[in-house]
Amino acid sequence: MYFRTSSDTADLLAAGGGGAFSRKIKKNIDYSGVDPELALQFKPVTFDSKADDLPYIGFIAEDMMEIDPRLAIDGDLPGLEMNAIVSALTASTQKQQQRIETVETENAELRSLIEQTNARLTKKTKKKQMSR
Repeated sequence: MYFRTSSDTADLLAAGGGGAFSRKIKKNIDYSGVDPELALQFKPVTFDSKADDLPYIGFIAEDMMEIDPRLAIDGDLPGLEMNAIVSALTASTQKQQQRIETVETENAELRSLIEQTNARLTKKTKKKQMSR
């Protein structure tokens, strides 16, 4: 089995060649070229297949094509560019992880400030009580 891909890599995949994902056949590689917000537009669905009447979870190719044409393959029976979808999900996950780490750092700094403020207030309160 292979996922439908653009014609320049379809032969490699059909032959079972994992080389379709190799840097050797790519150019203009940009590690920051995938918008992490892209995956937030994805519309996951549940559906029953007309072929076997079984329930599935997935995406609709036409929906993905509307979001970004690079996510799907147009044709009589549109398909999905799974590598593009996984790349967009990975970029989104990485961005979320960065946000989590930033929030955790800020949270730790705020907790430290609160502790320092509480310690000062406790000290002042004790001073006032002793001076009475």
